[in-house]
Amino acid sequence: MKTSPLYRLCALVLLGVLFTSYKAPAGTTGSLTGTVLDAAKKSPIAGATVTAASPSQVARVRTDSAGRFTFLSLAPDTYTVSAQREGYESLSIAGISVLADQSQVIPIALQPSLKTIARVASRSSLSPVRPGTGTDVYSVNPALTSAAATLGGGGGLNNAYSAIAAMPGAYVPPNQVGVNQTVYIRGGYYDQIGYEYDGVPINRSFDNYPGNSETTLGQQELQIYTGGGEADANATGLGGFINQVIKTGTFPGYAIAGGTVGTPVFYHNLNIEAGGSTPDRMFSYYVGIGGTNQDFRYFDQFNGASLTDTIPYGYWPAHVTSATCCFYPAVYAACSNNFTYHNPLAPPSSTPPPGYLTSDPGCFGSYTSSYGQPSNITQRDVVANFHIGLPHRQDVGRDDVQLLYMSSANFQQDYSSVNDAGPLALGIINAGFQNNWPDAYTFPGNTKWLAPASTRPVAYYYPGSPTDRCANLNATTFGSDDPVLPNSCPNNALALIPNDYRDGRWDTASIGKVQYQKNLGSTAYVRLFGYIFYSNTNRATGNGYGNNVTLGITNYQYSIDSHTSGLEMQFADQLSSAHLLSGMVSYIGANTLRYFNHNYNNTGNQQVSNFTNGKECFSTSTGSGSGSGSFVLGNPAPCNAVVAQGTFESPYGSFTSQDPCHAGQLPANTPACRAGASMVLTYLGNSADVNTVAPRITSGSLSDQWRPSDRWNVNGSVRFENDTYDLANTNDPAKNFWFAAAQREFCVNPVTRQPIFIPQPPQSIYVFTPLVAFNCPIDRSTGKPIQTVHPNGTAGILLTNVYPSSYTVAYGEPRLSATYTVNPDTVLRFSAGRYAQQPQNYEIQYNTAEPNLASSLLGFIPFGYDSPLHQALPQFSDNYDFSVEHRFSGTDVAIKVTPYYRWGTNQLYETVNLPSLNVSPSFNAGTLRVDGVELELTKGDFTKNGFSGILSYTYTNAAEKWGNYPNSTVGPLDQYIQDIQEFNALTRAGGGARCYTNQANGTPDPKCGPTSILNPYYTLSSQPLLGRDGWYAPGLEVPYISPNTLALVLNYRYRKFAVTPAISLFEGTTYGAPSDVLGLDPRACSNNLRSRRLPGNPLGADYTSCSFALTADGTTPGNLYIPNPQTGTFDTFGQFRQPWQLNVGAQLSYDFTPRIAGRLMVTNLLNRCFGGSNEPWSQAYPPNDVICGYVSNTFYNGGHFYNGTSPNDKRANGVPEIPYFAQSFAPAYGDAFSANYPLALNFYFSLQVKM
Repeated sequence: MKTSPLYRLCALVLLGVLFTSYKAPAGTTGSLTGTVLDAAKKSPIAGATVTAASPSQVARVRTDSAGRFTFLSLAPDTYTVSAQREGYESLSIAGISVLADQSQVIPIALQPSLKTIARVASRSSLSPVRPGTGTDVYSVNPALTSAAATLGGGGGLNNAYSAIAAMPGAYVPPNQVGVNQTVYIRGGYYDQIGYEYDGVPINRSFDNYPGNSETTLGQQELQIYTGGGEADANATGLGGFINQVIKTGTFPGYAIAGGTVGTPVFYHNLNIEAGGSTPDRMFSYYVGIGGTNQDFRYFDQFNGASLTDTIPYGYWPAHVTSATCCFYPAVYAACSNNFTYHNPLAPPSSTPPPGYLTSDPGCFGSYTSSYGQPSNITQRDVVANFHIGLPHRQDVGRDDVQLLYMSSANFQQDYSSVNDAGPLALGIINAGFQNNWPDAYTFPGNTKWLAPASTRPVAYYYPGSPTDRCANLNATTFGSDDPVLPNSCPNNALALIPNDYRDGRWDTASIGKVQYQKNLGSTAYVRLFGYIFYSNTNRATGNGYGNNVTLGITNYQYSIDSHTSGLEMQFADQLSSAHLLSGMVSYIGANTLRYFNHNYNNTGNQQVSNFTNGKECFSTSTGSGSGSGSFVLGNPAPCNAVVAQGTFESPYGSFTSQDPCHAGQLPANTPACRAGASMVLTYLGNSADVNTVAPRITSGSLSDQWRPSDRWNVNGSVRFENDTYDLANTNDPAKNFWFAAAQREFCVNPVTRQPIFIPQPPQSIYVFTPLVAFNCPIDRSTGKPIQTVHPNGTAGILLTNVYPSSYTVAYGEPRLSATYTVNPDTVLRFSAGRYAQQPQNYEIQYNTAEPNLASSLLGFIPFGYDSPLHQALPQFSDNYDFSVEHRFSGTDVAIKVTPYYRWGTNQLYETVNLPSLNVSPSFNAGTLRVDGVELELTKGDFTKNGFSGILSYTYTNAAEKWGNYPNSTVGPLDQYIQDIQEFNALTRAGGGARCYTNQANGTPDPKCGPTSILNPYYTLSSQPLLGRDGWYAPGLEVPYISPNTLALVLNYRYRKFAVTPAISLFEGTTYGAPSDVLGLDPRACSNNLRSRRLPGNPLGADYTSCSFALTADGTTPGNLYIPNPQTGTFDTFGQFRQPWQLNVGAQLSYDFTPRIAGRLMVTNLLNRCFGGSNEPWSQAYPPNDVICGYVSNTFYNGGHFYNGTSPNDKRANGVPEIPYFAQSFAPAYGDAFSANYPLALNFYFSLQVKM
């Protein structure tokens, strides 16, 4: 076989980068191959003319001596393929759908004839029978995209999510709205899916989220790869990826204007599209512009106002309790809307006599049911796609230049204002908890490290708030010569947030792409393209960060800016009639800034200065610091201790001047003065989590599509990738100062690797302060005394700022696929391959705007990380699937059945419960096992008369096993095992005591004296621990797998009229975890019922006298979790099943004229939940059109958070129990782990005009 020069050239280029890589975009064109045979003799016909024609493109080739033909590069569209040869009847086959980046085999048999007689055959454009397509990919054309618009509740009317939900393998929970809607493919998590836009990868490197809105404006084809993409696909995903292919101009041209209005919920949409081409298609264009304004209502047209009383908690609680209790379960009085309440047993302000509760639990109230949900979205989109043909001088071929531009902007607001919250919110404000702008202190932007503490602070106005107002700050700065901070509000007045102010979120994206395709004859091409992709997400609110913390749902300010650029070369060469070689090389670089602003912490008490000489710190007073030991004025002290610090309002600490040595406040012979110490700034006024990791990713792939016969098509490929991450430079004097302090001041248990915190125990997740001391104490929290050490390398414990400036991982991904054409109606398909997902930026480096980065990294030591660099691993998935594709003979009905299997490794676990960290890091620890079956049944064509439709069904069976975190001796299960162990320690078998003293320090009282506290768990059985090698529901506490999903889109068209119902049906996810039920800890109580003269067991605890539990580990230190009283055991992961959910929408369309068409859409015609686990809580609150899930009840009283004989004992509690808190699980409006509420019924009318 002769080797093509192009092959040699591209192979050399590829080999040069085999070990450098990022993922190359999937192609934006597809290919057709086939053989023309004599129908009578079964012999090949050479020299036949084969034409592929569609509005987007017309191409012609001739068959070779073996009768074979190839169209290497066709724009995605529905084509008519025709073949002609003198002496044979002409044959045309309509309805051939060409998919981007996919190859199909089209067998053609011509009948001999003495005269030319044309024959026409037809295929359904929906047919899944595609000989030669080895990858498991589902394609959605514009007709199906339009038909599926009402699927899932109306949140996908003008984006691709409803069309994705119509396909097998993909699970899209219904009733979602906005950008970045949740999609799961084949058991993969939502961030394990790759997204491309016309071949441009749009997953942002920080967290792998898609960076655009998935608008359907300009969408020619939507591809859902459920088994993973081709080797040259640049989308980063394990279970698959989603690619949008953009329209090109057609001949003849067109212009379309369409508008849609909705009622009773507001909806306005206007799209204008135009496309055209010269007759010879040397120039084509497509331009689209669109805008949408959409409001949302939930449950009904009144946002579920009637539900607040019967289901006051829902997914978003708004409770009001006193500050004296430190846990949520209690027997509450109901808050009135003026923020008043009455509990007969609540103690008065003076010392209460016996007969009252120890503490006042306060009252419970709820905001409106829709609070916290998106209220409205404004979306604007622009798309432009140009193609310019460059004719060849030596042959009739041409090259192609593509210019693509896309811009998208989405603004979302939420029901989060005072007005949205309802009457209770106004009552809270009238009671004095005003909703003010959360202004803060900071320093001027040019402030230097170790500047004098006399540097004047300035006001930090909440970003985006009005500037023509005073600042909500204390007017007096005690360390300043001028006692008044400029612009502060006088007389303790407050600048208030308007009552209609809502949380907001901006999502913007832009893509610019230039592509040149050099066609080398009809059998080879080289394609070179470059692109720039910008995306931004900005979430912000002032609600809830001022005096009123009950408002708001999003971040103070959270922004991700990503600038990505890429360059890629692809090539394909038909080496022979049996081999099509293709490959690519690619480079992608991204500059990302994630800024999570925490300046709301800059109150007057924020530490800003130290008494230091820049190397060590000294005490500003004589005395003892909490956990820090005793210190003498002017002697060395820990920099992290309060005795060595100053604040915004007291920048000189206990001194009255910036330089106490020269001011005579300290003797010159003190260690501080001899060392040259003074009060200087060690905090520069800005607090934020910052990530600027810059990935530089190169990749290469090589594929060979081999056709050993007309029946077989085999594709072998390999992909190589090299991911290099340039890290931010944290090596500066400010951060080094605090790392040095951490190494001599923090203390760590060298056996458990746990930092020592104060208090310990009991402790609260909300009060988690590291112990700082020059002499580390002995840790007795585990029952065995261990000498703790400083993280300076002693006993292998280290916290350092020394690490490499970059991090690199490299890997290969082999893949194999094949199809076997049994006959023109039946195809067997198989694929297997390894797929990888790059580590995301947030996993790799942790950095802060404030200099004291070291303190925020202390909690990572138990996980084996000793610096800001975390050597995260790529995730892998080995995917296997097999399909039977069959078209029923003589019909337009076809079916595709695909069993599949996935084995994922290095799966991430997000440690959302770590109290020692201010972030929620993810660590590689899981192994995922998934098997299932996809089914697709299609009929007809949505644009043709008669019945047509598509039925998609997916069965998913998944489980996950968890090992230890890298470099650690613990894993995700250990915290839950510790929860069970903490309970077992209170049982008789576990060594618990029958009673404890009322000192609230865990001291047993074996005699159970009259003042002791009875242990309610003493006689209960110890509970079995979780198996560390067991398989559990994926996601543990946050399961996401729906085992059975079904979507049905039907269409009946009769001439100008069509009716199109769309139905989705999902089985609910699992739920349940050992940390579901909170219990009262008798070791942490100070009064029993006898001492308060309350009815019930005299030794029973007055629960209002109890504090945080004496637990130092588990999912939440300070909490005690107990077996579920309603089941008798600890709940296990995935023990219960959420209800099924059925959603129905419909469309009616009518073509008034050939140019004017109207459409009526109805969303949420029916939204109904049913079934699921039959449990006490589901019997009390059965699933219906509102209740679609259950979530662990934060306020459940069953863990002994009541006095007397029961929560309804009014003599002991003052008021009866709120019925909603009688169940261990509370009803949630939507599947509790998708956070989507049922949308209200709505009608939409659209009118489309073609010009």
